[in-house]
Order: sequence, then structure tokens, then C-alpha cells
Amino acid sequence: MSLGGVALRPSGSDSHWPPPGTKVPWRPCVGVQNLYDQSYELSYPMLGVLGNLAHLRKHGDHTPWSAGKQVGIVYAIDLDMPDAFGDWLLAMCRSSYRTVWLDFWNFRGRQYSASGQDQGANPDDHFHCSFGKGYESESVTLLRDFAASEGKTMNLDDVTIDNDISILTGGGYKPGQKVPFERLVEVIFQRSDNASRDVAQLLKSQLSEAAELGTLKNDVAALKAAVTGLAAAVDTIAKRPATGGPSAEEVVAALLDRLKKAA
Repeated sequence: MSLGGVALRPSGSDSHWPPPGTKVPWRPCVGVQNLYDQSYELSYPMLGVLGNLAHLRKHGDHTPWSAGKQVGIVYAIDLDMPDAFGDWLLAMCRSSYRTVWLDFWNFRGRQYSASGQDQGANPDDHFHCSFGKGYESESVTLLRDFAASEGKTMNLDDVTIDNDISILTGGGYKPGQKVPFERLVEVIFQRSDNASRDVAQLLKSQLSEAAELGTLKNDVAALKAAVTGLAAAVDTIAKRPATGGPSAEEVVAALLDRLKKAA
């Protein structure tokens, strides 16, 4: 479900803009929507995005008028996560894992920075996650990555196509699962070199039989039996030349080139 709506600045609010009675359309930043979706997919209770009356009278990240950030965007989400999550996220913040998008996060009575620095006591016992200004379009796979570290898996058939990239690059893939072809193409061409290499290897293993038969040159139809979802993906890709995008044949050729380099 896509989040968003209109928030009303209530009476008794602080002096920060907007004045009481103002209606402000809002939407979550991309990462908040990602975590919202992942919380339901993985059964981690979601506690809130747009704040209650007390929040709306102030100007924090649970409002679409957060101080110093973009008006109309809600930058925070609250989640009920298991105890092990705190230690895991601290370790991630202190590693090469990408957490630069975090403004700050609260958990079990403490507040932490994106680098894992303890910033002192905080009343939140739940996981409060605030995104930083400038990261409104940042996609994240935080809950999927934690779930994968716990050995918690999910069936790719049970989630939407829009989430497949995050699942694949977040460690949720298990050998033997089939994934939509176009999502793999997008990963290979848009994600980091390391992620591209990893996912290319997964795709290569799924296409190995067809490759041995020598059917992968420009024969898009031959790929339909190799990967679940290919037919719909090819139809989508094939329509792209009208908008200046590559043809299906060009995409497949480029994909094969990347597969060879990743071997």
C-alpha cells in the first residue's frame, strides 16, 4: 500500500511553520515506504509513520513539516523489532554497510547516529528510524537484510515485482528460486559493481542450460523458458525504443556481456 494523504496542523501547535489549521499534502520518503512494505512482508509490527496529535503539534520527522527538511515529506517510521536487531544495526553502522541515509535512530532507550555513535538516552523503546535530508529517494533493504542474517526467508512469488531488486540485493535470494528477468536486468545495470557481479552469477546459473545450447544470442524467445516472468519483461523492454530506450535484443546482448565479465 502506498502511503500518503493530507495532514492538518492542529490547534495548540508550536510556532514552527505551518500555522494551525493548515492542510499539508504528504508522502513518505522512498525509504520509509520501503521499510513499511518490508515490515508487512516479514511480519515486523509497524507502529506508525505520520505522527499522532502530539507529534503534529511539533515539527519532527513524523510530520510533513520537519524542521530543516523538505515540506510534504515524512522522514520517519516506527517499528517493533526484536532485541537482536539493535546489536545487528550497530554492527552494520560500524561496517561498510550503507547507512549514510540515516539521520539518526532510536532503540531500547538510546539514540544512535548513522555511524553507530551513541548519542545518549531516548524515551523510545521501539525502533525509530529517521532519514536524512537529501536522501528522500534512497531505497533501502534494512529489514530484509536483518531477516536474512537471522535466516528468515521469504517466497519471492509472494511479493510485488517492485520489491524484487531489494530482495535480491538484500540477501533474501535462495538457490533454486526463480525471479523476474527484468528485475535482474535492472540490478545488473543500476546497482553497484559488487551487487551486479553477485546477481549476474545467480542469473548465469539459471541460464546455464540455455547458454550451453547456444540459444542466447538474440533469441529472446529462447529465454522465456529459462526464467520465470521473462515473457512480460520482454514485452516491457520491447516497448522502450519508442521512448529512446534499448531494444530487447540490445538488453539481452548487454546482459550476456556482463555475465561473461562476471564469470
